[in-house]
Amino acid sequence: MADKSYPYLLLMNDLHIGKENIPEFVANWNEALSICEKLDVREIAIGGDLFLSRASQTLDILLAIHDCLLTAAENNIRVVLANGNHCKVNQEAVRGYCHVFDQHPNVLVADNYVTLPIGDGQYALLHIIPYFPEDGNFSEKLAEVKQNGIDPEKKNFLYLHEGINGALSQPSEKELPANIFDEFERVFVGHYHNRCVIPKTRIEYIGSSVSIILVRMKRRIYRIV
Repeated sequence: MADKSYPYLLLMNDLHIGKENIPEFVANWNEALSICEKLDVREIAIGGDLFLSRASQTLDILLAIHDCLLTAAENNIRVVLANGNHCKVNQEAVRGYCHVFDQHPNVLVADNYVTLPIGDGQYALLHIIPYFPEDGNFSEKLAEVKQNGIDPEKKNFLYLHEGINGALSQPSEKELPANIFDEFERVFVGHYHNRCVIPKTRIEYIGSSVSIILVRMKRRIYRIV
């Protein structure tokens, strides 16, 4: 756990809400809020794939998320949303389904990237990059973070939603090389649903909340920074 002088930040990704799993999504969300209350967490960051369907969302899905965000606001919790590959129709676009909620007063939706102070910001920063294609415009977004977001006087953490070489037993040509993230103290990643640390790196896939809630009810994955 971080020092008590710095508030905690709860990370979760790959919730994949769809029309068939709305009750499970709400239960997952309520458990996250319970963790926040227990540990005095004031901020949740969702690092991609809040949604399941790329093509469209039903009214029930949108209202469920709307209500969950209102519940977070009632608990004085800010929510940062980053679009994953399932949250966009056009994968290289900046705006995705998460932007529907960007006018909630307690919600911040990342465009190209967003940098958050951890605690008072004097010690560390968390940079969040939404999904952009590994073989497309992701490299531009990462370069922007390195140029404009990194503070060399602080610890710089990164949270993203991409495929990185070394996480799967069968690598893909589209995956990103791990060494492009060497500037960061730690890298937390969504996208692949199993939790793992890429050997000889500081890169960790934190696991899918939804896969844990459906398969292993007593061991859901939340990462506390």
